[in-house]
Amino acid sequence: MSTRCQVKLIEEWLNGQGDTFTVYRHSGGYPRSVIEDIKKAYEISGGRLRAGRAGNAASYLCASAPGVFEPEKSEDLHGDILYYYKLYLVNNSKRFAGDAKPYWEVEIFKIKVDRKELRFKGLKRIKKRTKLEDIDFSGLENL
Repeated sequence: MSTRCQVKLIEEWLNGQGDTFTVYRHSGGYPRSVIEDIKKAYEISGGRLRAGRAGNAASYLCASAPGVFEPEKSEDLHGDILYYYKLYLVNNSKRFAGDAKPYWEVEIFKIKVDRKELRFKGLKRIKKRTKLEDIDFSGLENL
């Protein structure tokens, strides 16, 4: 069975949170694969100002693994995912002002499910919010 996940992209500005956008991944949703694709997406973005915008960052993520990530109409959690990622697009300026280079941070969650009743029980954070370039995979290999 495929390992599915969702990635929620969240804009952060000095004057508050901006837009959000969610993408779904049907297979290969384990942390190592997803983080590698997120790093590739940031490289594609060139770290330009648009990398700090949720819609643009979602397009870079889709371009990093063509046919793997799908844009979502809703931000609801899918019933079939095993991992959930929050990708923070940190902008060191006010929204619609400034030209500071954005950077990305990631937080990783595993879905908790009641196996007897097959129902969602919540999210368990398995990797605290970390700058993308500082992520290591220690402790994540056997999840």
